[in-house]
Amino acid sequence: MDKKLFGNFVNFLKHAGKIATQSPDTLEEYSERLDNFLNYSRTLDREHIDAIDDIERILIANGNYVEAAEALFNESKLSLKEGKMDRYFGLFHRGISVLFSAVYIPDIYMELLGMINESKNTKYYPFLYSEKAYAEHVHLHNYDKALNDYILVRSLIEDVDKDLFPVMGYSDYAAFDWRFSLNMVDVLFKLSMYNKDDVEYYLAMADRVLTELYEKYGNKENVRVFIELFWIQFYITQGNPEKAKQLMVEVKEKYKSKEWFASYTAIFSFLETLYYWSLGDYKATIAHIKKSIQDAISTGDEIMTKETIDFAIFLLESSGKEFSIYSKEGEEILNTILGILFTKDWYLGIDHSTKVAELSLRIANEYSRLTGVNIHGEKVYMAGLLHDIGKLYVPWYVLNKPSRLDAMEWLCIKYHPVYGREIMERIGLGEYARYVEEHHERNDGTGYPYGKRNLPPLSQIIGVADIFEAATTANRFYKSPKSQAEVLKELKDMQGIKFDSKVIEALEGAFGKSTEKAVL
Repeated sequence: MDKKLFGNFVNFLKHAGKIATQSPDTLEEYSERLDNFLNYSRTLDREHIDAIDDIERILIANGNYVEAAEALFNESKLSLKEGKMDRYFGLFHRGISVLFSAVYIPDIYMELLGMINESKNTKYYPFLYSEKAYAEHVHLHNYDKALNDYILVRSLIEDVDKDLFPVMGYSDYAAFDWRFSLNMVDVLFKLSMYNKDDVEYYLAMADRVLTELYEKYGNKENVRVFIELFWIQFYITQGNPEKAKQLMVEVKEKYKSKEWFASYTAIFSFLETLYYWSLGDYKATIAHIKKSIQDAISTGDEIMTKETIDFAIFLLESSGKEFSIYSKEGEEILNTILGILFTKDWYLGIDHSTKVAELSLRIANEYSRLTGVNIHGEKVYMAGLLHDIGKLYVPWYVLNKPSRLDAMEWLCIKYHPVYGREIMERIGLGEYARYVEEHHERNDGTGYPYGKRNLPPLSQIIGVADIFEAATTANRFYKSPKSQAEVLKELKDMQGIKFDSKVIEALEGAFGKSTEKAVL
């Protein structure tokens, strides 16, 4: 790619805009051009990509966090080949930072841990360790460990040569300091929410950090607005919703004329969700969860998308009887989560999860008739209904990409059953978690995420129902649906290999003699 072609590509990205708002035709062209760029970036017998900073920034703005990270990783490999270690570590660190803003990929995390061990006595160590702390905080939810990691990095970063910060992706020390410190404050908020006995301790620490940040950076508008947004959350967490609401109104009024203000829509929606939760207004809380997630997706903000999803799961996990999975409010939140899943994975259709649950139940009933093995109906239905819940943590573009996934995008998909198991365990449905995690595994070891063999009947039943329903749906804009007879024939070819013969026989029996006229 010469400079002219790069210029055309950058201009195309700018004008295409947010991926979630593009038409199918535009998204197809966007995907093709982005794939071509990434394929070029993977080659190591090329010149450096001078426009990498612009491409990173625009891809993130459009919602392509995974693809921005891959471009940075690819460019870092070229620097490593040339022995340019500052640029190599800087680009790798930026890639990790961008990727973990949107999604957690265990393979990349293990690579990061390896680099941390190798760089322990180098100047790059505090920066890489800060990304480990972020992963513990945002993705692994090990808040105590994350806080200790953040404190360690804070002690180490003071001795770092200030000229290294631009190399690692920050304009200066201040740009690192305020972002890092606000991440630490967010951990303190999370610890306050989960550890009711120590709320005062964690909030006092958050108060000190926010006060310190305001004294240092309050004269910089782009930093001050973030500090003020965190103060709003501070008052909510403290149990002072009136003060939070007052500050929220003041902040909106102060900045509403700014050109950048519209990009903060998802943040304000999320803060309003927290506000109504603090008031105990469950109906308004659920309504604002829906609005918050819609705003986050439409603005391409994967960070706020995940934050809102995490909060919805927190309600089911930790809020007692009000949001128990089996309460009326809990059922509304669960339905909201399924609605969020459709908003992210819209090509399969809003009723995909329900259809998989219903078909799984029919297959299970037929399987019991054939084998005499009783499978609990509620287990079948709930595991089928929530089989794809882990896709909540997969970026929008990866779920809806109208072309073949590349290696890193595939890793995001590969681990969605693992994310699903973790969510099921967190919301009190651990007894179904195994079947959610195994719905893409196959008896011959060719499935994912782990290549397991000899699966229990329930995992196979959900897997078969998922294949059948997805292949026959008419909602996929880049794949024509197959007839039920075609899909059944393909599945029958897998019996005794990928699936137990009785499971496939039960699928066939669930429809009677005619699959052409069967209605799911």
